[in-house]
Amino acid sequence: KRKKKRKKKRKIKKKEEEGKRERRENRGRGEENKRENKERKEEEGKRSKKRKGEESKRKK
Repeated sequence: KRKKKRKKKRKIKKKEEEGKRERRENRGRGEENKRENKERKEEEGKRSKKRKGEESKRKK
């Protein structure tokens, strides 16, 4: 009975360690995603400005 309990505890510990490892790896990704999103928004802003300029030219 004692051995079984130890095995269960070991399995639980392994799972916890894997979760911690994944979280650690994902921490840096959030910052990278923020940068990418900012760049994308800036590009979209430039595109919309170009479109607005073209529309005003068409109206004239």
